[in-house]
Amino acid sequence: MLDGVLSHSDAHFWQQSSTQVVGTVHVQVAPSASEQKTAHMITQLFRNKGLALATLQIEKPPFVQSGQRVSYMMQHQSMTQPHVYVDTGPHVIKNV
Repeated sequence: MLDGVLSHSDAHFWQQSSTQVVGTVHVQVAPSASEQKTAHMITQLFRNKGLALATLQIEKPPFVQSGQRVSYMMQHQSMTQPHVYVDTGPHVIKNV
C-alpha cells in the first residue's frame, strides 16, 4: 500500500486499442496526505505497469463524507482528456 492511501473505489480499466490500456480510479487518502505526491506516485505506478492513460480522483475524508462527491461526479462525467482530480473541494482539478 502507498503512504497515505486509505482505500480505492470505482476502479475501471479497459483496452483502448491493441497496445493501450486506460483506466479510472478514485483514491481515498488520509487527511494529512499530499494530494500531488499521492497522484504522482500512483501515476508512476500505473505507467510502470503499462497503463497508458489514467484518471485519478484523489479524495480526502471530509469531501467523501459530505455528499458532494456524487453531485461533483455527475457534473464532470464528460471529460475527454486525462485528469487527476485533487479533491480538497469540488473545484480543484489538475491536468495530467
